[in-house]
Amino acid sequence: MQIIDDFLDYEEFQILKSEIMNPVFDWNYVPMTDSMQEKSNKFSGQFVHLAYSNCVPRTTFFNKLLPVLNRLDVTTLNRVKLNLQPRTEKIIKGLFHTDLGGDMDEETMKTWTTSVYYINTNDGYTEFENGEKVKSAENRIVKFQSNLKHRGTTCTDEQTRVVINFNYLPLHKRI
Repeated sequence: MQIIDDFLDYEEFQILKSEIMNPVFDWNYVPMTDSMQEKSNKFSGQFVHLAYSNCVPRTTFFNKLLPVLNRLDVTTLNRVKLNLQPRTEKIIKGLFHTDLGGDMDEETMKTWTTSVYYINTNDGYTEFENGEKVKSAENRIVKFQSNLKHRGTTCTDEQTRVVINFNYLPLHKRI
């Protein structure tokens, strides 16, 4: 696992953040199911923006992500998805998962990289199955092998928690 703070330069990050946090940004509501969250809470869902999937950009916003993709040294891109979780009274944890799945076996998933890029600072975090936590801090990215199970949380101290998930094959050796 690799954590990088100040991933983009200040100006590039501010441009990207202002686009995503703009009130007219195109978010789509996705209700949470029991398979997506701990059964002990009543959390209702999150907002997503699918920017890229199945080898195709899904929105024009995808072009705004090129500074991030260039820094990640992506050779093959699988998916780029933005997640916005509204504030909750207490931290709510999702279930542990991998972003890749379907027909992909464990050994193949190890060759892929998942990166979570944090758009705003809040008390939410990404937690890994081994107990490690990465706090949400704006312009921070965490890179890890795609077979590592992880989960996101909501936040309690800001209006929203916003991250971008990247799933890709890197140009250079695995992390």
